[in-house]
Order: sequence, then structure tokens, then C-alpha cells
Amino acid sequence: MLVAVLMLPGCHSAHHEGVIPAGPRITSRVITTGELPPEFDTTRTYHYQLPSLRDPETVVVALLSAGFDVSRAWQPLDDRCLDPQGPTFSVELEVDDPGIQDQGFERGVGRLWCATQLTEYTVSESSS
Repeated sequence: MLVAVLMLPGCHSAHHEGVIPAGPRITSRVITTGELPPEFDTTRTYHYQLPSLRDPETVVVALLSAGFDVSRAWQPLDDRCLDPQGPTFSVELEVDDPGIQDQGFERGVGRLWCATQLTEYTVSESSS
């Protein structure tokens, strides 16, 4: 279950790259709402909410390790986007996989609509 992975301490920076051993590269950058896709394919976009979501990159790593093909993900940075239940995190899969709902995700983009700034995580093939 992802909850155990989310409890790991993480590193936050404006630009951070991580590599899963022998796997894809995860790149993060801060963007504005204007840089979001104009429309989301809601059949393959899901959101997740957990009060202790400290390092969203660990969610991407956990999903990739579990066999979910993540293309990109977003976390709103605005305080006005905080929900009483905690922060939210949205992820877009390459191909719809309803099995992600077994990991606590729900279909939809979550609270991306309320953000002015977000961290965007992009997954690409490793160059190594």
C-alpha cells in the first residue's frame, strides 16, 4: 500500500530529478496554472489525498514500481487548495488503469482548479 511509502522523508526543491534504478527519470518543476494542459483526459487522470503527503515524488516512484505507467503528476502549492483532509496530488497515466483505485486514488483531477502554482512531475525514459 502507498501509505507506507508516503511516510518516508523526502527532499523538496524547485527543481529535482530522481531516477528509479534501471527505470524512468522523474523531473519536477514549479509551474503556473496557465501551464497546465487545457483539458485533461479524465479517463486516465486520478487524484489522491493524504494528510501526511510530504514528498509527492515518492508517490510517483511507488506507482511506477507497482507497474502503473505514470506520464505526469501535479501537486497544488497554494494554501487555498488545502483541504481539511490534507493536501491533494493528481496523476495522469499513459493508459487508464482502474487498479490505481486500489491504492487509494479516485478518478478525476482533484483540486488542480484552485491552484495558481503547482509542482509538476514529468516521467520520461532514463538516459542511462
